[in-house]
Amino acid sequence: MVKPLPLEALIENKTDRMTRRNEVMSILRIEDYSGAANVVAFPKVFSQSQQFLAVDMIVKVKGRVDADEKGVQIIADRIMPLKVNYSQAKHVAIHIYSQYDTPENSEALKRVLVNTSGSVPTSLYLHRQRKRINFATEHVL
Repeated sequence: MVKPLPLEALIENKTDRMTRRNEVMSILRIEDYSGAANVVAFPKVFSQSQQFLAVDMIVKVKGRVDADEKGVQIIADRIMPLKVNYSQAKHVAIHIYSQYDTPENSEALKRVLVNTSGSVPTSLYLHRQRKRINFATEHVL
């Protein structure tokens, strides 16, 4: 028997599909700092975890690797939200990808940061400009 592979990653993309039995399943594209992978959540797993299956949600996936002529994917046995102990965070990195780099989003983020205080060093990554901004100590999370 193949031991389930545990992964912790961000859901970058999600596509729902109907099976031949008219049940919903999902194809997820997950990524972390080491790379990206496709995860298949068949109807049983989908129904148990659909509340966690959203773009930009950080999840823990337990599954097995499936490789064939079409490529490699992970067949999920279980998907759950990743529990993060934010009180022990050493750094917060906020990534702004090109499609979200708008004046409206910048203003919304500014409003959140101005009203937030903490002690964790925080950086903003602007992917369009390929620029990193380290926040001053009064704007750490």
